[in-house]
Amino acid sequence: MKKMGVAWGAALLLLSPALSAQEFLTGYFLPGNDFAFRMNPAFQNERNSFSLVLGDIGAGVQSPLGVSSVLYPVQERLYTFLNKVIPAETFMSGLKQSNPVSVDLQVDVLTLGFWDHRNFWTVDINVRSANGIILPREGFRLLKEGTVSDTRFDLSGTSLRSGTYLEAAVGMSHSFENGLNVGARVKALVGLMEMDARFRQLDIELSGEQWNVKANGKAALSSPAFSVSPSYNGGAFSLDQVAFDASRLAPCGYGAALDAGFSWDILPFLTVSGALLDLGGIRWNREITASGQETAITWNPSEKEPLSFPPDEASWQEDFSELQDLMKGEFFYLENEGKPAFQMLPFRMHLGAQARVPSYDRLSLGLLYTLRSGNGYGWNEGRVSLNWTPFDLLSLSGSASAHSFGESLGAAISFHPGGIHLFVGTDFLFFHGVNISPLLDDVPPSLQKYLVLPRGPLNLDLRVGLSLSLGHRRLDYKRSYIL
Repeated sequence: MKKMGVAWGAALLLLSPALSAQEFLTGYFLPGNDFAFRMNPAFQNERNSFSLVLGDIGAGVQSPLGVSSVLYPVQERLYTFLNKVIPAETFMSGLKQSNPVSVDLQVDVLTLGFWDHRNFWTVDINVRSANGIILPREGFRLLKEGTVSDTRFDLSGTSLRSGTYLEAAVGMSHSFENGLNVGARVKALVGLMEMDARFRQLDIELSGEQWNVKANGKAALSSPAFSVSPSYNGGAFSLDQVAFDASRLAPCGYGAALDAGFSWDILPFLTVSGALLDLGGIRWNREITASGQETAITWNPSEKEPLSFPPDEASWQEDFSELQDLMKGEFFYLENEGKPAFQMLPFRMHLGAQARVPSYDRLSLGLLYTLRSGNGYGWNEGRVSLNWTPFDLLSLSGSASAHSFGESLGAAISFHPGGIHLFVGTDFLFFHGVNISPLLDDVPPSLQKYLVLPRGPLNLDLRVGLSLSLGHRRLDYKRSYIL
């Protein structure tokens, strides 16, 4: 049981290829952030800038689930939610009907920013990965309560979405005499790998000595590296029959997207801004598409006596392995190889306002609203930040936010001495953590103290950036626009 609890914890808390691209929202108003144009293409840098490989790198995960949802301290010991010492009502009260986990990754390859009269141009290439999973509350109830309170469980809506692509963009921000900046970025997208799997229907009924399962699912994989095993000869289709060959990795889709934004200095001490991002999508050349009509199966466990659920620790792995093998071979049928499909990118929007202290413009207060929507993994957030540049080579930002996954504090620091701009920050500081190393095996002692996750909802991210400044500071550049 302990191993199964840890496996579920890992699936919920560490889900990723590294585990939808995470934005550094505390950096929206951060002075000296040469990559803020990715959040609003109207933003301009004070000087020409350049970065290669070690530029803007970030990863993040957001979910209402967290350590406090699946791990519980009892008498100085840590138990998973599956343990009988944890009351079912205690565990279930912390879950929603639909529990999303959204995970983003961005790696900068090349970024170049340069001035041309009143226009600021950007050219950048980066790799982005947007991932999400939706876990219905009923699935947890099945694991925790079993047949104690009910015999029917509806797990419909369970889904997994993952897309990784290369983004190459050209942007321009133009300055008008009245303090208005408008900007846009045109982005070419090259799909690298994509997976989309979901159950439109997944009903499970436990009755006495058997389980009755009805399911209707759909799954798709996009990448030449995926292929169907030659042994497949029609009929029921199992994911075990999918082969992966890393030597065949190649583009598997193409698309385009547009970013547009503005920044307007409406008063000497007040700037408002807004942006619409990722207006576009990718046409994926799907190598494998599988789906299933409504299918019903009956499963009789290997145990001779009537099945009591949850099963005891000895039978858990055996019973579920048997059920898993049965389901994989029954619900999916190969539909069409190579059938393309168009997928929109998760849409994002920012609305912001920054007020500077009239007598001390090195200090400002920022308000930012962010919306992300698309593919079932949407969220929104309101954030307030305090930004301070005590002297020219150092800037600091601190933020507080309320969002779909809870509340959080963020912090960032930017060093920009001479021709170097370096920043480090996070949107999700946490002060109360849980060390999960006692639940894991074979963890080197030197790493055990670092295996700490936030006690509350799983909101984590880290952003680092390094760029080089080229040329002199623009004499007509307004310092209030150092974003």
